Amino acid sequence: MTTEKQRAANCRNAQKSTGPKTPQGKAVSSRNAVRHGLLARHIVLSDDPNEDPADLEILLDKLMDQFQPTGPLERLLVERLAAGFWRIRRALRFETQSIRDARDSSRNFPAQLLQQVTGNTRDPLTILFPHEANLDRLLRYESMIEREINRTLRRLEQLRRLPADPATNEK
Repeated sequence: MTTEKQRAANCRNAQKSTGPKTPQGKAVSSRNAVRHGLLARHIVLSDDPNEDPADLEILLDKLMDQFQPTGPLERLLVERLAAGFWRIRRALRFETQSIRDARDSSRNFPAQLLQQVTGNTRDPLTILFPHEANLDRLLRYESMIEREINRTLRRLEQLRRLPADPATNEK
C-alpha cells in the first residue's frame, strides 16, 4: 500500500516531468517507439536518408494520374494506396538491409566455426537468420500492408461502379 509520503513525492516528481515543450521536442518524442517505420503514422520518416517527401509526391501524382479520382472519397483512397505502396517499399528496404547485415556479419566467421559455436549443423545460410521472429514479424507486416492495399483497391473499384451522386462526390 502506498504511504502518504510516497504519494506526495510522486506528485512532486510528476510536476517535474511534463514532457517536451517545443514543437521539435514533441515531434521527436512522438517517434520514440518507432523501430522500423512499417506502421508509422507519418508516411515519410524524416530521419531516414532513403526517404524523400518528393518521392512520395511523385508516387502520389502518378497514382492520381492513373486513377483520376472524381471526389474526396476517391482521392482519400488513392492517398491510402500511395501510403501502402510507400510502406511496402520501406519493408523491402528493411528486409534487404537485414539480409545484408546478417550476411556481412557471417562473413567474419568461417562456416565451420559458426556451426560449432551455434550448434547449427544445417546449411550455413540458415544461420543468417538467427532472429526468425523478427523476419516473421516483418513478413506479417508486409502481408498486412498488402491486404490493406488490396482492400483499398477493391473499395475504389466498388465506389467507381456506383452511380455518381453529385451531392456527395463533389470536388
